[in-house]
Amino acid sequence: CMACAVAPAAAKVKADVRLQRGLAGLAHKDPQVRKNAAAALGRLRDPGAVPALIRCLNDKDSEVSSCCMRTLGVLKAKEAVGPLAALMSLSNAHRKASALSALGGIGSAPAYAAVAKELEDLRTKRAKGLRLDQPLLVEEEALRALGSAGLPEALPLVRQGLDSPDDRIRAVSCRWWYCARRAPCSSSHAVI
Repeated sequence: CMACAVAPAAAKVKADVRLQRGLAGLAHKDPQVRKNAAAALGRLRDPGAVPALIRCLNDKDSEVSSCCMRTLGVLKAKEAVGPLAALMSLSNAHRKASALSALGGIGSAPAYAAVAKELEDLRTKRAKGLRLDQPLLVEEEALRALGSAGLPEALPLVRQGLDSPDDRIRAVSCRWWYCARRAPCSSSHAVI
């Protein structure tokens, strides 16, 4: 039937229009519009948005860049691993936590390597007594990202969190240690 043949083409055109609107929204002068556009692009789940989202990682509005990071995680954008990992040395704790969460969402081996490196660097700096911006927030998000992987090589880093003096870090580590040793956990278990 004619309607059955036209429906998929019409749906494709509609999705393309939404993608173009979302991409245009990322360039808008109003940060709220840019943030909403990034969120909408995540709901579309169109990989065509990835290059524009990567360009917005350094948006001057931290909420916009955090929303772009979350969307890249949702899209499992492997090409965003390098730019997200590069943000670690330049960012405050909240941006680092958003980048770590996105890397956990991407779920590739290079993404987990970047998370593990950040966690090891954080623990080394803390052991040296260096002053850090909200290290518990960063460590908690890194543990969630590593734990959601369920990778055997992540277990030693997660295990170290069980010895933390902080209750939150021990709780997150315990959750992922238990999950990793029993069966792979979904990321929906990340909230404690």
